[in-house]
Amino acid sequence: MSSTSNMYGNVVPLIVEFLEVAIHGVLYYRKIYPEAIFTLKKKYDVPVHISLYPELNNYINETLKIIAKMLEIGSLDEVCICFYDACLSPVEKLVLKLDAFDKSGDLSEADPYLVNLRECFRAFMLKLSVSTSYLASLPENATFKILLRTTETTAVRVNLDPNFQEFPLIEVEPKENSPSDREILPLKTIVHDMIKINAYFQKKIS
Repeated sequence: MSSTSNMYGNVVPLIVEFLEVAIHGVLYYRKIYPEAIFTLKKKYDVPVHISLYPELNNYINETLKIIAKMLEIGSLDEVCICFYDACLSPVEKLVLKLDAFDKSGDLSEADPYLVNLRECFRAFMLKLSVSTSYLASLPENATFKILLRTTETTAVRVNLDPNFQEFPLIEVEPKENSPSDREILPLKTIVHDMIKINAYFQKKIS
């Protein structure tokens, strides 16, 4: 896991790190992997669960590199962790929607010691740890994908970038994107001078 021990003027690395912690966290709490593959670390002054499984971590890390690129370009609308049943039908999705993002802003002025940003991320992780207990268990043999919503222009730019040739973006069909009959469960809205992230679950209606 990356570190925010240095203070950044640029908010992008901090958002990427938060998304990394959030992805690992939701995978742990939704229990699609054995608890033994996770280790406990401290981030934002709360305990967080981070995967030790190399193949899973490689998938997450490669996705985070693309996310960082999209944030630098300034065109990333949503990061979604979508869960599927054994028939590969979507049954649940965590949506992290970037409603506002000031990539040109300077954190050294807006939040020089990152106190407000860390508190926002801390509150999210605490809410995530309890909110998943209100969701029904995922089906046996559930799988997941990380889905990114962006513009077609940005997707093309990423796929033409030599740095991402071995991990290209693949457009998903609408039926793969979210449960067809779904219920929205609000999770947490992160509001900061430089970003606003609206987080919620979509779950299949039983």
